[in-house]
Amino acid sequence: MSLFLGPIHHWLYNKIQVASERSLSIEDTFRHVFGEGAEPLLQEVDDMFPAFPTGLPLEDIIGDSPIHTFLQGVIKMVETREGALLKLFVDKYGDKAGDVAYRVVREEGKRVGEKAKGEIESNDPESIYRALYDHQLDGMPCDQGASPEFKKNSVLIRQSECLHGNNWKEAGAPLDVMCHITSSWIKGFLEGAAPDLSCKIADSIIGGANECLFILEKK
Repeated sequence: MSLFLGPIHHWLYNKIQVASERSLSIEDTFRHVFGEGAEPLLQEVDDMFPAFPTGLPLEDIIGDSPIHTFLQGVIKMVETREGALLKLFVDKYGDKAGDVAYRVVREEGKRVGEKAKGEIESNDPESIYRALYDHQLDGMPCDQGASPEFKKNSVLIRQSECLHGNNWKEAGAPLDVMCHITSSWIKGFLEGAAPDLSCKIADSIIGGANECLFILEKK
């Protein structure tokens, strides 16, 4: 095995698995909604960006690869595939494909949030934030991550760099759609984990702002 696998490696790997399962749910729903028309597009996605296998222990798949390089590569693998998936289906089916994907990822976020609800301490904002970022894939631990500001009834989450953008761009994905995918998943997560909180995007780097700004606040 490459190096000692510590808790942070398993923590990140679990987040990668959540993101990968989300993409698989989108694929399954596209297959159901668009029928035979979905198959050549899904095959094209497979040919360009093979799927990362989910459900396997990290120890069984890392081999002799350096941990950091391996996990960074898997993040790229998952995010470029999801970006390519959205690109091809939005190109062919337009807003309908986007709407289907937003619904699916919101349901996926809610499912994950319901499982994480037990990790939250009495709807405490800091605890909710930790639970969210224990499950949302957002780059490597060493990347410039989110910076939270906790208030009595809300959390402001600022991010000075989009940690997904390069992978989405490599796949040719519509960046506004992918940004909406992210926010839909977060909204779903909150519905499951902290249903008295809402989420809105006040600013986004993709939209031309200097930072991404998410506001989680009581309804």
